[in-house]
Amino acid sequence: MKKLLLCSTLILFVVLVFTGISAGDLSRTPRVSPFNETEQGPQTIPPPVQRAPGGTAAIIHVPADSATIQLAIDGASSGDIIMVAAGTYPTSAQVVIDKDLTITGAGSALTTITTTFDTGSDGEARGWFLVNAGIDFDLSGVTLDGTGQLVHQAIRNKGLGSCTDVVFNEIKYNESGPHYAGLAIAAFGTGPVDVTDCTFTEIGRIGVLYFGSGVNVSVFTGNTYTGKGVGDWLDYAVESGAGANVTVTDNYISGNRGVASSDGSTSAGILVTTYFGPDTEATVTDNTITDNTEGIAVGYDGTDASTVVAHNNLIYGNDTGVGSTAPVVDALGNWWGDATGPFHATLNPGGQGNAVTDNVLFVPWMVDLHIVVSISPVYDITNCGTPITYAVRIDHGGIPPEVRGFDVQLTVPTTYVTVVTPTFGADFTEGSVLDPIGGTFFDAVDNGGGVYT
Repeated sequence: MKKLLLCSTLILFVVLVFTGISAGDLSRTPRVSPFNETEQGPQTIPPPVQRAPGGTAAIIHVPADSATIQLAIDGASSGDIIMVAAGTYPTSAQVVIDKDLTITGAGSALTTITTTFDTGSDGEARGWFLVNAGIDFDLSGVTLDGTGQLVHQAIRNKGLGSCTDVVFNEIKYNESGPHYAGLAIAAFGTGPVDVTDCTFTEIGRIGVLYFGSGVNVSVFTGNTYTGKGVGDWLDYAVESGAGANVTVTDNYISGNRGVASSDGSTSAGILVTTYFGPDTEATVTDNTITDNTEGIAVGYDGTDASTVVAHNNLIYGNDTGVGSTAPVVDALGNWWGDATGPFHATLNPGGQGNAVTDNVLFVPWMVDLHIVVSISPVYDITNCGTPITYAVRIDHGGIPPEVRGFDVQLTVPTTYVTVVTPTFGADFTEGSVLDPIGGTFFDAVDNGGGVYT
């Protein structure tokens, strides 16, 4: 919070600097383990259900109109909305979504759906929720909690749709072998599946698997995935494979450190591979990826041809920041945990940040954070004894502690200062912009000429 007792125009700058393109020849040893989501034989995809022109979706309330979610689904027509009140709702059998539906809870902290049965390990039986091909299913405002049961896939989506404000918890299927399974969402259908503002905890293997070109243009954004840490299991927040093309942006991904004792496979924050099909792509931007064995793992072996662009991410605290088995990865403009950039034995041996393998383009890299805030309105003050308060909020979410020092420049054009030259402490009262971190305050220095840093 800044209070002005001056006649001025005020602009606040927080400055970012980029420094330092290089690709080497060494590649990451294939250790990750991509997941195969395939069906036996060809699939026949029915056309989408047609809605009557001008039709109005019915709203079905659970439990007011239908005692259970399954009864509400059974009684719904395509396009209807099921509103689930706060409470806990157990399911005793697979929930099949065979018509376009929206299911909305009272909020992920208030509405919980549980299961009292184990899913199967093969085919359609893997899904707790099964979305048929061509069906649009939107889920929001609930928790899916698989505690106490074997859940291979919380949502097996062969159609399209979205998940917003959904907590996925304890979605596991023998996560320590022999299956090493448990997927919150398996999306391999007939359209995009967007996942927004969701939370993933205690997931057996994968947060969201995007498999095949049918789910292209899917977006995974604003989510938090917390892996299980060190143990005999695997963790991947997002896996893109078999020709999927997805965008992963503005997420917090951490704790993916498991190693499968069966074959030594390792975990990663994000895995992208063409192992099960060509043309797999991922755009990875504005994420915080930390405390993983590998931040972004690209490729499975030397023949992999995945395409990955990773820009403006905070990649730090991982054993390896970005690794590639063969594909050239565009990883320009990322923060690697240190201003000296990522460590590479030949291309940047002095780098103190996360290591990268060869075939990773990393120059230039981010050496600081960049936020420019123009404070408005601009006041033409005639009575400089009247305090003017400007509220400035700098979003520090996901910024690692080592880059929490901001350079702040207050520019006060001298042509606008008609009464006094401001002095800090007397004329500026500084509030904390980093209260959640411990009440850090700015120190200001008068540089002369109307410039204050």
